[in-house]
Amino acid sequence: MLCGQIAEVQRMLDLSREHVATLVEMHAEVSRERDTLRVQLNAANTRISDCLRQAGEDWAKINTLQRISAQNDYLRQECDELRRQISE
Repeated sequence: MLCGQIAEVQRMLDLSREHVATLVEMHAEVSRERDTLRVQLNAANTRISDCLRQAGEDWAKINTLQRISAQNDYLRQECDELRRQISE
């Protein structure tokens, strides 16, 4: 009977070792996937940062061009008014 119990405990120990080995493999796989995703996340964050910086620069250019356009319109109106006054 003791031999049977020892055999059963040995079988359970072997099964537990297999489970531990499987868990170690799963952990390694998940760790590799995590590392890959971390690299992808860092790349995405860098891209987002670049896009936000570019958007800020583009907004500044657009704002400047809008102000120049408004000044241009004002000067054209002034020129038209002066021409009208000269021709009278």
